[in-house]
Amino acid sequence: MKLCIDSKLLLNGLKQLSGAVNPNPIIPVLSNVKVEVERDRVVLTGSSSSLTIVHVLENDNLEAFSFLAPYNDLVNVCAALPGNIDIDVSSTSIQITSGDDKLTLGVSDEVKFFPTIPDRGNGFSVKVDGTFFNAINQAATSTSTTPGDQFNNIYIDFTENDAIVFASNRIHIFTQTFGIKGKTRQISVLPELVRPCRSFQESEMFIDEKNVWFSYMNTTVIAKTSEAASVPIRQLLSRRTEPNYSISRWGLSNSIAKALSCSSDERYPFITMTVKGSDVKIDYNCEYVGKRASVMTTGNGDIDQHIVLNAKNLKDVLNKFTSETDTVDLSITAHDANMYITSKAESIISFISPIN
Repeated sequence: MKLCIDSKLLLNGLKQLSGAVNPNPIIPVLSNVKVEVERDRVVLTGSSSSLTIVHVLENDNLEAFSFLAPYNDLVNVCAALPGNIDIDVSSTSIQITSGDDKLTLGVSDEVKFFPTIPDRGNGFSVKVDGTFFNAINQAATSTSTTPGDQFNNIYIDFTENDAIVFASNRIHIFTQTFGIKGKTRQISVLPELVRPCRSFQESEMFIDEKNVWFSYMNTTVIAKTSEAASVPIRQLLSRRTEPNYSISRWGLSNSIAKALSCSSDERYPFITMTVKGSDVKIDYNCEYVGKRASVMTTGNGDIDQHIVLNAKNLKDVLNKFTSETDTVDLSITAHDANMYITSKAESIISFISPIN
């Protein structure tokens, strides 16, 4: 059984599978790539227990067959041998030849032991574009890193009218709404399962009870959906009040920096945000001496509150915004309620809980 193919073409195809192939998997067969040779194409498949990537290469072949090859070894061989290569597959070895160069790979497990591509179940499909994948990428940076936390996942909440991409690390919320008309269903996936899609510009997205499919050009990514408990995203977002203050992001950051630089408690440095009418002032302790900083604000709030906040957490919230954001909007209702922080220029919603 022989496959003749350009090594650069094969190498580029193998690179598309990198997100699904673990060099040291628990199941040894998953360190391989499945190569299916058909008359006019070569189908490459990499798989883990939760992610499958399929990439199709156009290539004219004289015969049809399939085999498994060690992924890393095949990548290294393709990188080392330029131009056209001949891959001869026998029951005992895989020989790869380019001109006078010849390399031999050991035969891997039989193809029948490699996971099959999941069949599509009862589900629905929608069309998504590059904006959707940009949102997925941003959501991936907003998930929790605490082991076992349900907010480790990216959530996509579908209705018949729209779809919301949602992620949170319990301090920051990322959310973006798309006019995608699907069926009422919420899915969640781990960020690493959708990273292979980060460069997709468009896709048919198919969702069933167990998996989500993304297809773009010659690549299909099949990610297993999480069994994490659903999150009442729409109810959570509806509880957020409209912003009633706009505040200088840099003025607030400078006040926090001053508070952190001379905090008497390194573990729980705090500041007190004094809100009275449209005026906001920051109080903090410096070597047990009270200090006050004024921050440029505008607002329409009719509030007289003292809100105690963890300065480190507030700094993390502000750092989530890009450097182009000079002003952030605050939603303040009471001294013991979550304070939401947003920006008109970005799709980030952050919140910080007061210290009671």
